[in-house]
Amino acid sequence: MRLPARLCCSLCLWSVLAAAEERAITLLSPDARHFTPFPEAEERLGAELSAAGFSVQHQRSRARSERELLAELQAAPTFGSVTVLLRDGLGVGYVWLGARAEPQRVLRDEADAHMAADLLALSVVELLNSQGLAIELPPEQAPAVAQPTRVRERPIAAPATAPPSPRRWQLSADVGPAISPGMSRMGGALGAAAQFSPLRALKLELALRWMLLDATTDTPAGTAEIAAWDVRAYALWAAVHNPRFEWDLGAGAGPFFARADALARAPFEATTDSTTTLVLSARSRLAWWLAPELGLFVVAEPGILVPALEISVDARGLVVLGRPWLNVGLGVVLAI
Repeated sequence: MRLPARLCCSLCLWSVLAAAEERAITLLSPDARHFTPFPEAEERLGAELSAAGFSVQHQRSRARSERELLAELQAAPTFGSVTVLLRDGLGVGYVWLGARAEPQRVLRDEADAHMAADLLALSVVELLNSQGLAIELPPEQAPAVAQPTRVRERPIAAPATAPPSPRRWQLSADVGPAISPGMSRMGGALGAAAQFSPLRALKLELALRWMLLDATTDTPAGTAEIAAWDVRAYALWAAVHNPRFEWDLGAGAGPFFARADALARAPFEATTDSTTTLVLSARSRLAWWLAPELGLFVVAEPGILVPALEISVDARGLVVLGRPWLNVGLGVVLAI
């Protein structure tokens, strides 16, 4: 008995649609406000899935936590769903295969971000293929029976070299007081810094700071106004490093340039003098990231001047500045 032509065409069309649905995968993009995205891996993963014969459907996540993100994966309308992101510098991929399996996680830790993205994408596609997403549909007379799968994690061996920080370059600016014993009025200073992170836990920083408001000190002979600026190089350790907060601790040194303008009382005479000394400083910076590229921070830089600044009258030292010398600032940081 022959089937009508229309019925045959309908059956063929249904088979094609069923095959397309069987190979449909949702690629979920994490919200950058709550996670650290891995755009290189996401782009690479989409290309690899398409090359492997999957139909990729892109979707933006609204999840604010990892639990909500996994729930969105499981609620995807397609047969399978995947997502990739960065966590503490590690590339992480989650794979969900509908009702057939539990979510699985793939890790990739590489010194080179592009290599990590490529290997993470290939690992996710390999995992999808290993779970039985065949291109051919199973025969009607012998439908596939779903097999339970245990929740498991597939860590991939990491090299000895630590991965780079997602925020490798940072530019910052801050404003705050300059304080030292012996000042009758503290100064106001503006700071700017450029920071480079060659390793996840190590940061190198070059900072420039100059006084916008002169500090003053009083002596029996009159008043001295001190203007100063300095350049410091720091080596910093990332004590806390996550997508929301960073706390850097370190130490550094650099040249310190100062000029004193005197206002004398009779019978003394005023002079203007300048000098260059060395500042030895510690640095503590706490940053709060409002977005992946923008944050606020507070910084404290306690230090000493070697040698100290000395205000003298008739060759007699009366006021000593810089033992200690403290800069405190509030500012904005930009990751590039």
